[in-house]
Order: sequence, then structure tokens, then C-alpha cells
Amino acid sequence: MSLPEATKTTPDVEPSLQRALDIELLIDPKHTLPDVSVIPDPEARIPSGGLIFTKSLIVHDGEIVGTCTLFSNRDTRERWFHGVQVDQRGAGFGMAAYKEVIEAAVVDGYDFRTEDLTQTAEAAKVWERLAECGAAEVIEGFTPTGQTTKQGSPTFTGHYVVRAN
Repeated sequence: MSLPEATKTTPDVEPSLQRALDIELLIDPKHTLPDVSVIPDPEARIPSGGLIFTKSLIVHDGEIVGTCTLFSNRDTRERWFHGVQVDQRGAGFGMAAYKEVIEAAVVDGYDFRTEDLTQTAEAAKVWERLAECGAAEVIEGFTPTGQTTKQGSPTFTGHYVVRAN
């Protein structure tokens, strides 16, 4: 899919910011997703080192609507989610959280990718949507693992990535 027309002629914009704008327009071209912020949980300890995981809150209109853990690897310049939980399924908060952290990763020069282990059915659906709109690249398509989560949802393996540039 080609980039939206609005992004092709944006003059004098730093490439990482331009890429973040491109991704935003690919993921949410009609601006229908709710505005969310993904912020570090103030009660969680932020580890230091090459591999950092940050327990975070997904916030909409000042209310916590979900939680997630964001991993960041300084050595490989990659980020990924682990365990996105939203209170209101179907309200767009999960996709909005992905969009928010992907934009931040790109601005910081990090690729955003699938987790190494497995994806839930919900996460696989998000990644397939990111690939369909042209934001993510499919490295290896999803295949069922034959296992389920504690809640009984099937899990998948696969590798998708949103490149920083």
C-alpha cells in the first residue's frame, strides 16, 4: 500500500517524525481510534540495562483503560509488547495503544516487532491489520501453536515488524 498523499509532500520534517506520521495515517487514516497514552506505571520499578521492560498503563480521558508491558532492547534497537490487557474489548483501545507505542518507537529509532514467544489471537489480529494497512512487514506469517492461553484462547507464532525507517 502506498503512503497517504498528505505525507508525500511534508517539507522540512525530520525523517523519524515523518515516518511516525506516515504510520499514524496508515493505521488510522480516518482518525477513528480513541486517543490514548501509554505511560509507565508509577508503582512499577523501571529496570535498567540493555533489555528494559516497563509495566505501563493505557490511559484514555484521564481514566486507566488497560495495562501492558513494553519491552525495549537498546542493543538491537527493538521494542515489543507483552501482555496488552484492555478493559473494554472492541472499543479500539488496544489498537490505539499499539499505534501510540509504534509511533514513539519510530521517533526513537527503534523497530517495533512481535514478541519472541507467542501471540494471542487478539495480538495476531492486530498484527495482521498492521500488515494489511502497510504499516508492518510480514517476516513469517502466523501459524497456530496448538496451545492456548489460560483463558482458552489459541496462540500463534509468527514474526511481524514495523521498521523505524
